[in-house]
Amino acid sequence: MDTDIVIVTAPKFLDGISSIINQQSPRTIQNYMIWKFIINQAGHMPRRFRNIVQQFNHVILGTSTAESRTITCANYVNTVMGLPVSKLYIDEYFDKNTRKETTEMINNIRNTFITMVNRSTWMDSKSKIIAIKKARAIKAKLGYPDYLESDDMTKLDKDFAEYNFNLSYMPNVLSAMQLHSKASLQMLRYPIDSKEWSDILPTNVNAIHRLSANEILFPAAILQTPLFDKDAPKYLNYGGIGYIMGHEIAHGFGDEGKAYDLNGNKVSWWTNATVNAFNIRKNCIVEQYNNYTLAQVNLTVNGQKTKDENIADDAGLKQAFFAYQQWAKTHKNVDKKLPGLTKYSTEQMFFMNFGHTWCTKMTNEAAHSYINREVHSPEQFRVRGPTSNFVEFNRVFGCITGQGNSRVNKCNVW
Repeated sequence: MDTDIVIVTAPKFLDGISSIINQQSPRTIQNYMIWKFIINQAGHMPRRFRNIVQQFNHVILGTSTAESRTITCANYVNTVMGLPVSKLYIDEYFDKNTRKETTEMINNIRNTFITMVNRSTWMDSKSKIIAIKKARAIKAKLGYPDYLESDDMTKLDKDFAEYNFNLSYMPNVLSAMQLHSKASLQMLRYPIDSKEWSDILPTNVNAIHRLSANEILFPAAILQTPLFDKDAPKYLNYGGIGYIMGHEIAHGFGDEGKAYDLNGNKVSWWTNATVNAFNIRKNCIVEQYNNYTLAQVNLTVNGQKTKDENIADDAGLKQAFFAYQQWAKTHKNVDKKLPGLTKYSTEQMFFMNFGHTWCTKMTNEAAHSYINREVHSPEQFRVRGPTSNFVEFNRVFGCITGQGNSRVNKCNVW
């Protein structure tokens, strides 16, 4: 409608894109739009088209074989029918006690973060009070929407009533695209349902912080090994999913998060003095990561582009470690040593599982693309960066400051 108000959060970006478009011929713009559509949908097309995409991916990502058709189709069904698939997944594979245990963990980690805010030397009292209120107000969504636990299929039946597929594969794909577009446009006219999950599905192995809602979401699919196992010692769970929980909480208090209040409104709630003090610490992190080089492709990390994720990594590790320490104080001799690893302390095992969860192997092409495009640092620096700043890591492994991975001038935000 002509009377609609559109909020543009990145006007410079919009101006820049408009400028680029204005400089191109209509034919170039048309070719680009067709190219984007085809490259996104070619995986669903017959083999001759998929072969062309495979050649493209070989150049861009260095991959020599295509994903199996079984995996492609399963992933696609999960994407377009995510909630019905999630219903099947949690009924078959998800232990309902996991939600209870992870809720307890996230509350412990949240309380640890509040303690860290209270102890910070750079936040003034006014900013601290608001930060603690915001931390307490964060909504944690774990596993899946509540209605998926019920045997009542009314909501799923209603939401997917138009999903009637009886054509061949590619026409079904086009039909699903239309239905998704329709649903997205309808959202503009509906009030926001705070209980709905958006931007992520229960079957996604990921976690997110939605700043505009002041909520963090941890799908059922990420609440599994190596990040979480209800029967595993707590030092493994806190070093795995506990760190991810702390990371997501910290996003609400980083360079971007500081611009959103406890209700998800985009307003500045830090005092100028606190912002200035934060910037000094943020710049330390930026400089630290600017000095990391991914030897595999001889490219340096962009500390400015990755700063929000690096700050969250740094804070997430500390929150998880201190929360585990607190848990261990009231649960003495509960955590057992693992067979073959009895020489390591529980605290050492915490850090070892943290490192283990980031084990990754990339082709040179993928590594090059990752450095240029990603807002996260390469995985090895997601381990080295936070541990090098953490005095507790030095203590646990007997590291000497200035040697190995231990920084002399440690960067600390939280």
